[in-house]
Amino acid sequence: MKKGFKFLLFLFIFLAFPVLADDGKLYQAGDNFTLSSEMAGTSFVAGNNVTTANNVDGILFSAGNFVTNKSKSDYAFIAGNEVIIEDASFKDGFIAGSGIRINSSNIERDLYVAGATISLNSNVGRNAYLAASDVTINGQINGDLTIYAANITIDSDTVVTGTLKYADDSVITISENATINNKEVVKGDSKKLVTMDFKSSLLDALSSFINALLVAVVIILLFPKIYEAIASKGKDKILSNIGFGLLFLLFVPFVSIMVIITVAGLSLGLLMLDFYFVAICLSTIISSYYYGNLIFKNKINNKYLLTLVTLLIIYLLKLIPFVGGLLSLVCLTTGLGLIVSLIRRK
Repeated sequence: MKKGFKFLLFLFIFLAFPVLADDGKLYQAGDNFTLSSEMAGTSFVAGNNVTTANNVDGILFSAGNFVTNKSKSDYAFIAGNEVIIEDASFKDGFIAGSGIRINSSNIERDLYVAGATISLNSNVGRNAYLAASDVTINGQINGDLTIYAANITIDSDTVVTGTLKYADDSVITISENATINNKEVVKGDSKKLVTMDFKSSLLDALSSFINALLVAVVIILLFPKIYEAIASKGKDKILSNIGFGLLFLLFVPFVSIMVIITVAGLSLGLLMLDFYFVAICLSTIISSYYYGNLIFKNKINNKYLLTLVTLLIIYLLKLIPFVGGLLSLVCLTTGLGLIVSLIRRK
């Protein structure tokens, strides 16, 4: 019941955002919804049963219980319980779900997929990264194919021009007619993915996304100058922000403990630790302001919608093994570095 309420709240927040958007058609939703009209920009679609079969001149975000994508778009971010991608075309794809089938589609560059079961029968222009309990491949990968799964099936029509990488404890079946340029076995624990409850993971991610989105909106409303200060920073500050953030992450706890062990500094040390943990909690939100403005500033003029888009991308990518861990570290250190820069500015 509690998780169902969170999902309803998630949909409510999405439904509220078109009021803030520059184009009311950017976001559309319904219980059983089909999007077939041409979209001249980024498109958001959500519902129970969602089907997209159109051209999107921008990024396609599609989420629901049962999601079918037959669209042509620049980038595709798709999440659902059951996901079917058929006769679709996009540059890069980020797909998350329980059961995922990708058939007769063209992915021009890279593909990232996480789920319980994955079936890939399409062409991938560069590299594919897949994580699931069971993975079946029967398409052409014009680059490296990295799979973390307990059970892997490589069917006869599979072509991998780069390297097939998989964990040493995976149970793998490769057809003798498949064409694999090179193989690399890496050390891993793929069997942990067998017990993966993706629906629960997705709901947890939605809950975290909702919490972050609400806090992000409150900060923009109450402290607009903080948002403006972060948004004004250019891409030349990325490495310095990450560097200062890493220093903050490593040294503040040490300094706080040193202050605490002196009787006179007990209160100050505890206050420093409180600030440290609050800063960590806010780091992803602060990072979303920064990276959102770097990437989407010329495409999305509304700061609330821009924040929503960036946070949604971050939390979808966090569902993908390895990629999610690296992204979390980048957001954490960037956010902490930006907080340090705001303090220094004062």
